Amino acid sequence: MKSQTEEGVGVASSDASLTDVENRLLEISRSGRDDLRHVIGYQVGGRRRRVRPRLTLLCHQFAADGAEKGRSRAIEAATAMEMIHVGTLYHDDVVDQAPSRHGRGSVNQLWGNEMAILAGDYIILHAIELVARLGQEEACLAARAGREMCRGMVTETAGRHRLDRTAESYFEVIGEKTAALLSLCCELGTMQATKDPATRAALARFGWHFGMAYQLVDDVLDLTASSVQLGKPVGKDLLEGIFTLPVIRALQRDGAVREHLAAPLCEEAVDNIRRMVINSGAVEETLAIAEQHLCDAADAVRRLGRSPEQAGPLIDFARETIMPDGELRRCALSLRP
Repeated sequence: MKSQTEEGVGVASSDASLTDVENRLLEISRSGRDDLRHVIGYQVGGRRRRVRPRLTLLCHQFAADGAEKGRSRAIEAATAMEMIHVGTLYHDDVVDQAPSRHGRGSVNQLWGNEMAILAGDYIILHAIELVARLGQEEACLAARAGREMCRGMVTETAGRHRLDRTAESYFEVIGEKTAALLSLCCELGTMQATKDPATRAALARFGWHFGMAYQLVDDVLDLTASSVQLGKPVGKDLLEGIFTLPVIRALQRDGAVREHLAAPLCEEAVDNIRRMVINSGAVEETLAIAEQHLCDAADAVRRLGRSPEQAGPLIDFARETIMPDGELRRCALSLRP
């Protein structure tokens, strides 16, 4: 699903394949009838950071050990992963009634909700077709990840404004709505280079832990970053009644947070709650959990026994894609009274 932590860190050895993915996305965005092409090309063919295709290609590169085996198939898998992500963004913006994304008008703002939903469906189904061409097993894995993403979003939506939301429920939701797709990226990329079940399982675990850290940091940014940094309003989750881990922890520690969240929220109230959550220490706790997931992701790769030169690009990508915690803590400290 959507995320603030889209840093797009590159690795030189996968740049050529990423260029091929960009060309493939551009080709897809320019195909079809005019009425559809404009809506699809607005996001699919635009400049994005491509975290998911990069992850897919890096896992293929790792599993292929520098060989060209399955490269064209990995490019198709990476293209499909980006398309699934973009398709969900079209849907997200309708659900959120978002007027903009990354500093320009959202698809629903420009073409309306109906067109945004239909275009999102089209992009996702096109992606599933690409995956199905890779094989039945790949198609089943993609369908399962898609089901998990929907299930996570349904659970999150049903639990809005619940002051009794638990950390366990939160972890379950982000595992489904975010980590499932990133794990799929890793597994599909790996499958195009090797059939070894241990390598597949290890890189799928890597992707899952990376996805958990990714969403944890994303939820911290919604509380600590500025609207300029994010390119959209901050505190959006609070306004929508989505209580993420820092808020859940603060609710457990500070009765004043509960009182504020139980009342109708305005922009000023959201700013106050953000400061209260930060002052509770919940942000630092959340970042520590994200850090542990990054360590677990690295361990999943290292246990395969590859050299540091082989494992380094994946491990570095995971850490560098997520904003360094020093910067996150500086954002948080800037909001302290």
